[in-house]
Amino acid sequence: MHQCSCGLAPVQRVELSRDVEEEVLRCVETPCSYEESLRLSERIIRSIGGGEVYVMFSGGRDSLVVLDLARSILGRVRALYVEVTGNTHEKNISYVYMVAHELGVELIHLKRRDMEFFEQVVKWGWPGPGRRWCMTEFKRRPIERFFRSNGGRGTVVVGVKAWDSPRRKKYIVRDGIAYSSGWRTVVVRPIIHWTREHVLRYIAEHRLPDNPLYEELGESGNCVYCPFIMNGLYYHNLMLRYPEWYRRIEEVEKKVRKGTPFVSGPRRFTLKQLIERSLRVEGSASC
Repeated sequence: MHQCSCGLAPVQRVELSRDVEEEVLRCVETPCSYEESLRLSERIIRSIGGGEVYVMFSGGRDSLVVLDLARSILGRVRALYVEVTGNTHEKNISYVYMVAHELGVELIHLKRRDMEFFEQVVKWGWPGPGRRWCMTEFKRRPIERFFRSNGGRGTVVVGVKAWDSPRRKKYIVRDGIAYSSGWRTVVVRPIIHWTREHVLRYIAEHRLPDNPLYEELGESGNCVYCPFIMNGLYYHNLMLRYPEWYRRIEEVEKKVRKGTPFVSGPRRFTLKQLIERSLRVEGSASC
């Protein structure tokens, strides 16, 4: 029996049987069926003790699934939404509010009010591998302040998946399903073993409203510019559909003296170069 009380009162306990942990890790190594994956997630969520439960909801599909699962099983949960000031699409914000209303979930909207994302890019340079100040300053800081203000009470449920990247898979296997966080809470990851296909099937079967930005841009829009979105077609679509957002990135690019907005290993790309590369690849694939 794994018990994560993390030694910090008044943090809640999450008790997971060893067989659940072993089955989840097996599904992380080799994808399990949708039915088995769902059953395991339900068992993980039921292991959460009493008290406040906060579901991190970014407006993305993974967090939508986790929000609906937690709400359905536990009843009262709160959605915790973090806007990246100056870099979150307005459609992402309105979608998050709409979903919270439709699911009958209380929404807590956090954001930095003392700084703006693109202004910090000009001051600090582009974020990227090894320079994830965007995550620290615009996501973690507001969350830390929120939990400090309420004494660190509660369990946080997040929708990360091991199959999203080798790096994510590595730290998920290391940390496990539930772990203690710097927010003085227990963080639970009930769908770490899911695949993208599992997420899409759950959304379809439960008729959950999809974020319209996925169809328009292919992303949720919680971060319009992201150094880890290396698909130039996304930014090409952004230029066509939301030129004001594209121009914002382009204008900041002219002001930043060092570095480029995109890095892939030793290679560096400007916004224009990334788009041109993706268009060439798409053109070659269609021939």
